[in-house]
Amino acid sequence: MAVIQFTVGDPGFPAAGDTNYFNAVLAGERIKVFREGFYQYKIGGNRIIPTGTGTILFIPAFYGGERIRIQTI
Repeated sequence: MAVIQFTVGDPGFPAAGDTNYFNAVLAGERIKVFREGFYQYKIGGNRIIPTGTGTILFIPAFYGGERIRIQTI
């Protein structure tokens, strides 16, 4: 199981206003994503869209200082 944690705006990670996150480790993996500790579903107003290629689309866009945790399952 891989775990990726970051704060939006940290060097090397998405900035406020970005909507995509890419990491090759996530390609082909099933994932769980948490924003500020809340699980992100694939439906609804706050959601994620995993592409299967290692990119995750976040809706809505990231905001500064937001804490993100992504884990493979």
